[in-house]
Amino acid sequence: MPEQAQRTDIIPAHKAMRPIYFDGALRQTPIYERDSLAADMRLQGPAVIEEFGSTTVIFPGQELAVDPHGILIIRPAPRPGAA
Repeated sequence: MPEQAQRTDIIPAHKAMRPIYFDGALRQTPIYERDSLAADMRLQGPAVIEEFGSTTVIFPGQELAVDPHGILIIRPAPRPGAA
């Protein structure tokens, strides 16, 4: 799989904020366009990634990383002070 080109021409910014229900309450959540996510970018949940045909939800306590090929990797967010 070819590596995703580094996109220094854009600053990934959310396109909207929407109230989304997490952990028993509505939380204002940033919505991102999939095409705006560059390789090596990281986001902390909560967040939503939209693209044609798919929606990805990053829950509170999760972190999204975009690998060099543009693949979205979701894992538990590092805890503050954890080594």
